[in-house]
Amino acid sequence: MTERQDYLKAFGLDDIEHVPVAEIEYGVSDSCKEYCQIWARRTPDSLIEYFSFQPLTQGWDLRYVPMLIDIADYENYSQFESYIKKFSGGERLRMARRASAKGYVVKTFHWNLFIPDIHSINVSTNIRSGGEMRGSYLRTVEEMGGPPKTYLNPPAAVCRDYWQHCFGVFAPEPGYKQGEVVTNERLLAYFSPRRLGDFVIYSMLLGHDAHLGEGIMDLGHQHIMRWIIERKDPELQGLRYVMYGGMENGTGGLFQWKRRSGFKPYRVYCHEVPCKVRD
Repeated sequence: MTERQDYLKAFGLDDIEHVPVAEIEYGVSDSCKEYCQIWARRTPDSLIEYFSFQPLTQGWDLRYVPMLIDIADYENYSQFESYIKKFSGGERLRMARRASAKGYVVKTFHWNLFIPDIHSINVSTNIRSGGEMRGSYLRTVEEMGGPPKTYLNPPAAVCRDYWQHCFGVFAPEPGYKQGEVVTNERLLAYFSPRRLGDFVIYSMLLGHDAHLGEGIMDLGHQHIMRWIIERKDPELQGLRYVMYGGMENGTGGLFQWKRRSGFKPYRVYCHEVPCKVRD
């Protein structure tokens, strides 16, 4: 039995034909911001191993089966919690509560303000559930841009349909600094959800190895999911799916974390439509 078949059985699916199909849209027009146009043009190339850009007929011949959360499945955040409570007696919820009990908080931040802590997270271990650390994760603080010279507030979204935020899990620590800038908090984990049309991708998420057992990744993920499901911000209107890579990405441990955190396998048909914000 292949790895893919094993993973499908964990969802009660006999074969790839039984994996549900999700239709995902992204749109752009000549009047859109340059930022939006750049990311719209990049979408097919960046997701060619995960999404079909032709209508689906039978089977699935792409390298990965995408793992998504369909926001339409949940009328409110409590329903989402009820779903993930089914796995291991709510282990993921308990882990998030453990992190919260230690005083850790989740909020958005400016990437350049916490480069020293981001570097510390990146190099805290050589091996992750996604494999060996390499490439840009191994850059030095100086190669990443160096410590901040002034305090930086989190940037706002540039468009409803195309944005990227940095969410961090922080430990309060009076007097703590990034370089010479006093932040009064230490970054323990970071998440970087990016919206492209009607879906969000977890493009980066990583936690400090010394704190992973404290539930920091669960706390961050559940905070983001509450924010998305409750849709209190205008930039969340029209959003349908949250994606975290493919079913086969990384180790079996990463697959189980995704499954128990609400992600499910889908065969995705992705296509471009006129921009719903500008047109």
